Amino acid sequence: MLLLDEPLSGLDVGAASAVRRVLRDVLGAAGRTTVLVTHDLLDVFALADRVLVLESGRVAEVGRTADVLAAPRSRFGAQIAGFNLVAGVLDDAGVLHTGWGETWRGKPGDGVEPGRPAVAVSAPQAVAVYRERPGPGSPRNVVQVTLAGLEVRGSTVSVRGVEQPDGAPGLAADITADAAAELRLAPGETVWFGVKAQEVTLRATHPGAA
Repeated sequence: MLLLDEPLSGLDVGAASAVRRVLRDVLGAAGRTTVLVTHDLLDVFALADRVLVLESGRVAEVGRTADVLAAPRSRFGAQIAGFNLVAGVLDDAGVLHTGWGETWRGKPGDGVEPGRPAVAVSAPQAVAVYRERPGPGSPRNVVQVTLAGLEVRGSTVSVRGVEQPDGAPGLAADITADAAAELRLAPGETVWFGVKAQEVTLRATHPGAA
């Protein structure tokens, strides 16, 4: 077995890309079991067949790379895959309740059970941003968010809220540059994020998760 502990850390982008290609070719040809420790999503995409996510010293999730990145169940898994994740407990009606009073509704995934810990997962592209709390006919999931920052990515502006009360990364919304200009958003301001229930998936957390 070969152990690679952050083998590409400290390399510039060009060198890391070249070494990543060499590793992919060598490891594929050798057929040797390799354990790769990394925080870089590119390493996961290019080199990993299976992924194990460690969070606070515990296994948060494990599975095929494509499965974990497509349906994360942990904070770190959601962060590297680019999803929003909110943790809580499901009630008998299938509604997720957080420890700070928010409720989230969505499509139930495999293994979710009333009274058990679960997470609500959604894509930033599915999040709408409002200056005032939306009224009737609005998305079923509406939460108040204090803005931590904005990042321009071409024609898209990524709007991220401050860290959640349980320490999870802040929720993010990807909106158009025109929408961001119209809303006149700035860090420190309070806005409302809205997500339709059909855009949210409720998933059971991994048995080993904290």
